[in-house]
Amino acid sequence: MVSLYVALVHYPVVNRRGETIAAAVTNLDLHDLARTARTYEVPACYVVTPLRDQQAQIRTSLSESLKAVI
Repeated sequence: MVSLYVALVHYPVVNRRGETIAAAVTNLDLHDLARTARTYEVPACYVVTPLRDQQAQIRTSLSESLKAVI
């Protein structure tokens, strides 16, 4: 069986004016990604953003979520 890997890509994206931007990552995005990954037994997920503050938020959210599971 082939392994499936998933990436939540928030950069680069194009806004309605045609500009390349980095979109914000929300907790809902992370929850939806995790739920889908769990349903389809995805071995790894990636979140793509160049924004340092978003990376820190993602680490915090994931850390808190993992504490709740363990």
